[in-house]
Amino acid sequence: MTTPDIRPINVSSIDRHDVSYLLSPGQESPDAALRESVRRYGILFPPLLLEKDRDRFVILSGRKRIQAAMEAGGADIIPCLVIPGDSPPLFVYTVLLEHALIGGSLSPAQQIAFFSGLLRSCSLDDGLPLFARLGHPPHKHRLVELLSLRDLAPAALTALHHGILSLGNARKIMGMAPGDQAALIDLVTRLRLGGSRQQKLIELCTELIMRRNEDLRTILQPFLSGQEAGQPENVPQQAAALLKWLHNETFPRSSTAEQEFNRFAHQLELPANIRILHTPAFEDETVTLCLDFPDRNALREAWERIRTLV
Repeated sequence: MTTPDIRPINVSSIDRHDVSYLLSPGQESPDAALRESVRRYGILFPPLLLEKDRDRFVILSGRKRIQAAMEAGGADIIPCLVIPGDSPPLFVYTVLLEHALIGGSLSPAQQIAFFSGLLRSCSLDDGLPLFARLGHPPHKHRLVELLSLRDLAPAALTALHHGILSLGNARKIMGMAPGDQAALIDLVTRLRLGGSRQQKLIELCTELIMRRNEDLRTILQPFLSGQEAGQPENVPQQAAALLKWLHNETFPRSSTAEQEFNRFAHQLELPANIRILHTPAFEDETVTLCLDFPDRNALREAWERIRTLV
């Protein structure tokens, strides 16, 4: 098998418009650190190209380094690793993966793009060794499960790429319409919702979409209008207010019961060390009285009086 060779390539011969092998969702610009490095030292890690014909090349990996070199100016020729154009697709993708991994790990979104491209010309069995190279168990159903996420809306794939959306939650929003996914990702990004709060948001939004048969932006409009009319809040307050509003919209009876219970508890004027609790989801009228004691001795001293009362 022919290995890639380093060649001096004229930047005008590189087809930067061909994104056939682009792994990131959307083209990303080089950051300031990469620009400065390329400006001062040139390209230290050659980009990987595929020979299209004698004088044309397609970018496999290193797109941002090529852009940084072009922005730096002064060099029409850059050193590149070039794979011959007649190389088998599996070889091309294997080298692409190894080249990409030198710069770090691939995000879930990049992995989805990689295997989607690979399987256009190779079999699922061909892809399993490369799937294992990324640390996954080499099982077909696991690769198919990952590839099912390629139908996510572009905004969701971008959020998955940047770690804003977790992989588990990405699977949960697959059933949403693309517009609903985009609206949800906008909330997650703007309100910086992660972990359990992100999961709660998805659960409540999914329930309301199914129950009302409306798109998410329409469902959220009353809340957003109220936010615009009210006093400005910081991001954590906005997030808490949204989750509370969604919960009230999803479980209106439970919310009403909660309000009535809180009024009842307030009327009792309980001391700080005494609390009353309701049953989960107010499934019945049972209430529990909780008394807090600083230690066991305090409880032991009060117990005889408590037992007499009950």
